[in-house]
Amino acid sequence: MNALLFICLSDIFLNLPNSALALHMSSENSNSTGLSKIQADYVNASLSTEAENEVFSGAEEPSSFPGLMPEVVRYAKYRCSYDLPRANVNWGVQIFSNEAEAHDTHCYVKCFLRRVGLILLDTLGWDSNRLLAMLSNLRGHQNLPPNCLDALHKTGKMNGKCEPYYKMWMKIRRDCLLGFNAFFYYDVRLEELPFEKPLPLYREPGVEPYLFCSAVLQEDSADMKSPAFTLCIYLQLHYIDSYGRIDVSEIIHSFAGSDRLTARNERIIKNCAHLANAHYILGENSEEMAQQMTTCLTKNIPDDYSFVLQYWNQVMSDY
Repeated sequence: MNALLFICLSDIFLNLPNSALALHMSSENSNSTGLSKIQADYVNASLSTEAENEVFSGAEEPSSFPGLMPEVVRYAKYRCSYDLPRANVNWGVQIFSNEAEAHDTHCYVKCFLRRVGLILLDTLGWDSNRLLAMLSNLRGHQNLPPNCLDALHKTGKMNGKCEPYYKMWMKIRRDCLLGFNAFFYYDVRLEELPFEKPLPLYREPGVEPYLFCSAVLQEDSADMKSPAFTLCIYLQLHYIDSYGRIDVSEIIHSFAGSDRLTARNERIIKNCAHLANAHYILGENSEEMAQQMTTCLTKNIPDDYSFVLQYWNQVMSDY
């Protein structure tokens, strides 16, 4: 289902006007650079063609999912830290000062993975197909050691508790450092990652979502009556989660952060989201759901909704 959502997003972002290219921090030249220092450590490792074919046999096609969108990763890091302030999130070897810190750090990992769409909704396990598809989009992945591919391929089922996600997270970091750094843009410059297939246009920090969507869609004004524009804004404000559903908690969070959350507004938001999500079809109709949600909120709480969109547009420019 994650691939279906990505295909939907690609329809918006892949055909780009020249005016929008200034918002893109990477280029074909940077994507065609040689192996990074991290990759050089793996040059002497080898993996047979048979083994590689076996490991990647169940993965999504790299062309359908080259990688996580940087703004989604950025916001997931912020949001999970906001929800779990005691988490030790240096992304390195964790040294816990107390049991509460350890628990919050474990749950931070689960929170992060869910927000970027790497937890399967049916089994609650890691989405190993998506991980392998992302890895196969890195130039030089054929030189990765077998234990790296094995770590990604055998993420298994989870029971929904936080600690198993953290243990697998640390295993991937230990056995597949290149993949870990590339997937989550950690300790590496994004424009230096040697992607085989570049990411679609992404928004850099400091660029407001409305400006970004107007440039991408070549629209002179912000028109929430436009289904494509509404979908773009909802994605940039994270009102749609990584599985293609209306994220009611995120909309409520934005109303609270804009000082516009009342009991009535919260009730209306939940009712509108319930109606919109009733039409969910595996991430295929996110545009229709976003349009239904914005129509419902505009009808019932027009002034507060309009204020939140404008205020949160400024807030989200930092993420």
